[in-house]
Amino acid sequence: MALAGFPLAVACDISTVAIAEMNKKKRNREQQQQQHFPDLTFAVVDILSEVESTYVDEFDAVIDKGLFDAMMCDDSTATREKALRMFENLNSMMKDGAIYFCVSLAEEVRGAPRSSSFSFDSTSALLILFLF
Repeated sequence: MALAGFPLAVACDISTVAIAEMNKKKRNREQQQQQHFPDLTFAVVDILSEVESTYVDEFDAVIDKGLFDAMMCDDSTATREKALRMFENLNSMMKDGAIYFCVSLAEEVRGAPRSSSFSFDSTSALLILFLF
């Protein structure tokens, strides 16, 4: 995204190992290409925990490329509650009018419709794109 010209990008993962690896790749790419990406950061974030004040009302867009699928591993009440908590936390992280874009494989266990668009609240939109 930084190469595409997005002015600010924060990539999040719950794994400190994954974030350390991404920071290493960023440094290597900067050295190889002699480019600097100061607005590209990587952060350890547990989306099920209370959102750090740093991230409240911070993002214009959220791109989910696997979290929703990972969260919806079964159709249990506990799983649905975790997914709801995830969406509540994402909503608090997003600015008014922000977009949440999710790419999902939409396996049948999720019980989700193949395509869905609805609001987090009155000003933020949710778009889930399912791939077959």
